[in-house]
Amino acid sequence: MQNSFNQTFVTAVRATGGKNTTRHLVVQGFNSNIDQTVNFAKIPTDTVNNKLLMEVHYYDPIQFTSTENTDITQWGKNALDSTKTETWANEDYVDSQLQKMKTNFVDKGVGVILGEFGAISKPTIDNEAYRVYWNEYISQSAVNHQIAPVYQDNGYTAVGGMGLFNRNNNTQAYPSLIQALVKAGN
Repeated sequence: MQNSFNQTFVTAVRATGGKNTTRHLVVQGFNSNIDQTVNFAKIPTDTVNNKLLMEVHYYDPIQFTSTENTDITQWGKNALDSTKTETWANEDYVDSQLQKMKTNFVDKGVGVILGEFGAISKPTIDNEAYRVYWNEYISQSAVNHQIAPVYQDNGYTAVGGMGLFNRNNNTQAYPSLIQALVKAGN
């Protein structure tokens, strides 16, 4: 069904004429999931070469990135407490997932957007350093794999949120996280 939607979208936009005949178009990977996209997505037929982008999201490991009420507050090679760390989805896993997108799409002329990624803030003292590192690693790995990373700022900066900016006073809520994201683009 998703492949059909993607093809219908590309065909309809191109048929409207004007700049729509040559603009870049973004299609969604199945469930926005890397493995499901690699296994099931069909690149739509397009009348223009190299103008399609495939979008996926990345939130692994979910206990670290998106589950607020969990003991999983550390991530990656620098994690100090194995009881606070998932046993999967560390740096090598990130690289292998993004390499799948590069091999199956980027290398075939279809750009990839990592359209959502992020890790929520948690109420533990140690979490923020690991959250910054996770986001920096995901961003840099995406760039290394020729994938455009787009952080998921949900506007909420308290515990359980992924917001970067305090929109009430126009300040950075998490300057070190913002710097880590920008660093990958340089």
